[in-house]
Amino acid sequence: MDYLTIQQMAGRTGLSEHTLRYYERIGLLTGVRRDEKGYRLYAESDLEWIRFLIRLRETGMPIRDAKRFSALRERGEETFGERLEMLTEHRELIEAELRKWQEHRRKVDEKIEYYRSRLEGGSPSERSGTLVVLLHEIYGLNGHIRYYEERLRSEGMEVFAPDLLNREAFAYEEEDTAYRFFTEEVGFDRALGTAREAIRLHRMRYERVFVVGFSVGATVAWRCAEEAGVDGVVCYYGSRIRDYADVSPRCPALLLFSEDEEKRMTPETQRVLEVKPLTDVEYLPGAHGFANPYDKRYDPMLTERAYRKLAAMLRGGGSVR
Repeated sequence: MDYLTIQQMAGRTGLSEHTLRYYERIGLLTGVRRDEKGYRLYAESDLEWIRFLIRLRETGMPIRDAKRFSALRERGEETFGERLEMLTEHRELIEAELRKWQEHRRKVDEKIEYYRSRLEGGSPSERSGTLVVLLHEIYGLNGHIRYYEERLRSEGMEVFAPDLLNREAFAYEEEDTAYRFFTEEVGFDRALGTAREAIRLHRMRYERVFVVGFSVGATVAWRCAEEAGVDGVVCYYGSRIRDYADVSPRCPALLLFSEDEEKRMTPETQRVLEVKPLTDVEYLPGAHGFANPYDKRYDPMLTERAYRKLAAMLRGGGSVR
């Protein structure tokens, strides 16, 4: 059997000799042979393991987890189940990172298109039709938002869904964690800034721009009604809209509240919203989340009723009456 020296191993893996020695010292690489002079000799199996270890590290696996995986590997086939569980969990983290980077790339692509269109000097007559800026709930960009993306696109709309959290989506079982992250790490002002940037970035490329939001995204969408360049907003739920009742819409606004939001608002706040110009307030007989196919409170009939109102606004150029 042919063996590699430490210099050859470094050349084949891209790791320094110091790193190879360090990995051996902390237990990531075990069983390295020595020749009669004490020099390290690496087998082909060592090379394969180091290459896989590099993949684990480059995809974000911490040293402590890599050491645990290495220790399990040393124990042989009896640890296949534990290793499978570790790699399955690690793959989920990789996929979350991929989704995040895909969103980063999409944002960079949008910037590229913006600057390209400015340099090419496109005229208003060359604009596309309708863009919907879609704002998510506390959970982030998940299947719920993708559902509405696909549905709106199937009707000829362009859709842009900015990531207000700038991280992977939370599971629905993590509601408390998701809410705490939004309130402590994001907040409505920062989310509004992200939405404003999306509107500004796309405004010149589309004839009409609408903002549609769900829950916290609905509250942000409501605040976007004061922005120049917005042709209409649609707000699903948005219980915190009650904290921004002083917003004066410059465009048509459709507020689709559930019974939950109606109960949380004082009669005075309801009256303030209902008499605002350009604003249509409706209370639907369902729970918060009724329009989310992935929510346990999903109501298909109410979803279709609300969607017809949404579609009517988008097709009607902003009219809510």
